[in-house]
Amino acid sequence: MQISRILTLGKNKYFIAGTESEKIFDTVASMGQVKSLHDIKKCHFCEEDNLFLRAYKTKTKNFPYTVVQCGNPDCNASLSISENVATKELYYRKNKDKQLDWRKQENQESEQI
Repeated sequence: MQISRILTLGKNKYFIAGTESEKIFDTVASMGQVKSLHDIKKCHFCEEDNLFLRAYKTKTKNFPYTVVQCGNPDCNASLSISENVATKELYYRKNKDKQLDWRKQENQESEQI
């Protein structure tokens, strides 16, 4: 059994599928990890609708992480996707005001995978 959904980031669509499994529990559990990721229409700073998913690893500890990246080279803002350690659920990082925590990329402490 396979369960899938489409995540829309600006004008780009990403097909996210659960793992193939003979057990419905395993498939549903794997898809539960992305249930909190909702569609994002545009960049918070420049309102560009050319958004991408990017995978990175930190240079110091080789820690993998994923971001939604603005495709405007003059902006290059990003929104981190984090993981709840206990539930393994993925979510967009938010600031102290509970708003999506879009950030301008200032220094490159990570390398793209």
